[in-house]
Parts: sequence; structure tokens; C-alpha cells
Amino acid sequence: GVTARGRGLKFINLVVHDMTNGFGLWADAVDAEAHGNIAYYNGWQAPDRAHGHGFYTQNQTGHQRVSDNIAFGQFSHGFHSYGSDAAFLNNITLEGNIAFNNGNISKDGPAREILLGGGSLAENPVVKDNSTYGNAQVNFGYSGGCSNADVSGNYLVGSGVFVVKCQGLIRGNTMYSLYGLGSLPTTYTDNTFYGTLPAGLVVRVRPN
Repeated sequence: GVTARGRGLKFINLVVHDMTNGFGLWADAVDAEAHGNIAYYNGWQAPDRAHGHGFYTQNQTGHQRVSDNIAFGQFSHGFHSYGSDAAFLNNITLEGNIAFNNGNISKDGPAREILLGGGSLAENPVVKDNSTYGNAQVNFGYSGGCSNADVSGNYLVGSGVFVVKCQGLIRGNTMYSLYGLGSLPTTYTDNTFYGTLPAGLVVRVRPN
């Protein structure tokens, strides 16, 4: 796939498919950007589990931007901003991305469409105007949580489980899950939550 390890790298309007991984933007890729890309059918099935994501990101300094990409049909996650307690997940922006049916081609079944969080605190994340559907599972914060977050304008509709463990601005999001939403509707009141599958169409058009 595409591995970024250098300052100021930008990956724009690429199509990456049938690789072991899609895009890897790592902490030494300071101020990296991935915009307008399509990633699909990346990853592999190992004896322990499925591996390989559309976008795997970590960031320590500078600002990392992942915007207006489409990720579907990976063996594992669509957008995977994750690391252990020794990794950094700071100043990552996920904006205007679309993710669906990731994990479906593996023996393990549906994976997360979007994960931003890991073993350490994720600082200043922006997760804005993204869309998921299908077997979507979404997790913001994971075990380490996130601080000073802006999670807004996302349309997250799917059958999976949603987890939000962030402090900051959580508003204007739409969520539906077949398995229920737990305490999210009472914890984050400035959002729209559906108990049944929403009817009709949602059309989102963004400039490239």
C-alpha cells in the first residue's frame, strides 16, 4: 500500500486496492494529508484475525488531515486512527470521509468503519461531516479517551455498536444502531438518535 514517513507528504485522488494495507500515515509524516482517495479490498486473513485497513494513522506533532476519502471492503477497518499507550494520536482531522462494509470480506465479519482512539489520550481530534452505513461500527476514544474533541456533523447509520469516550464538542451528529445506543442520547443531547432505521435518502456532495 502507501506508507508515509516524511514531512509534508500529500496523497491526493489516488485509488489503492488489493494491497496488504491501504494508506499508512505515521507519526514521522508530520503535516501529512490524504484527500480524495479511494481505498478498497485491502488486507488479508491471518490465522488470528483479519488484518489491513483503508487508512491507518498516528500523529504526534503538526497536524494530520484525512479528508473526503472513500474506504470500503477492507479486511479490517476503514479509518483506523489507533495505537498502543506508547503511540500518539494528536491533532488528527477526519473530515468528509465515507466508509461502508469494511471487514465484510473477512472471516471475522464487519469491522469498525471509523476508529479514532487507542491506549493513550487522543488530543484535539476533529471528526466532522463523515458518513458511514451498512454494518457500520464507530468508536471515538477507545480506552484512552480523547480531549478537546470536535465530533460534529457526522451521519453514522448502521447495525454496529457506537462508542463515544470524548470530552469536547459532540453535536449535530446523526446515529442509528440496530443494537441500541445505550446512554449516548442522554449523555450527548445535542445530536439526533434514531431507534429505528431512518427512511428516505441522505445525499452529501462535497467538492474535490
